[in-house]
Amino acid sequence: MEILKSTLKASINNGYQIFSKLNQVESCYHCIELNTEWLNDEPFNPLSKDKYPLNEKIKETFFSDFDNKDPQLNKKVCLYIFEYPNDETNYIISQLNAYIEKKERNVSAIKDKPNKSGDILYVGKVKKDLSKRLSTHFGFAHEKTGGMQLKHWLKKEMILKVHIFTFDKELDDFVNPLELFLSKELKPLIGKSK
Repeated sequence: MEILKSTLKASINNGYQIFSKLNQVESCYHCIELNTEWLNDEPFNPLSKDKYPLNEKIKETFFSDFDNKDPQLNKKVCLYIFEYPNDETNYIISQLNAYIEKKERNVSAIKDKPNKSGDILYVGKVKKDLSKRLSTHFGFAHEKTGGMQLKHWLKKEMILKVHIFTFDKELDDFVNPLELFLSKELKPLIGKSK
């Protein structure tokens, strides 16, 4: 029993040290706009050998801006938030629910009690390779890879904002509770975290 108590105490102390560092460590913030029309520039090729077969338009626009923000972004611990125009809530809910019924791809679901008056679509985190995770959310990944898969159901043109916060590697354990906290506070329309 003593080993359990000492392990629990050490874990709590470690967590406290991580949270204490947050006041001392600066996070970086970037915002990149995504026009959903860019997702559908070319037909999606499911036979491509590329794990994330991006079309040229998304490479030239979103990911060009992504690379210009910080060439090291893919090596950093990141928290990301998708923001949508809040007058599109009913459209998003109806389109995503209709697509989920088709069972064609592993798509993130609408929350049980969505915040219909908000403008936050999704809250997520990665410890590395943010561009790959975003590619999945955009719909440029294998059908069984979980994510929003936007290009497959969001057919209406709209501007989404992708807010990106980066942290030092030493704070990578912090992003999990931060994602949960932000999801609880911001109440995104889509996602699995409670």
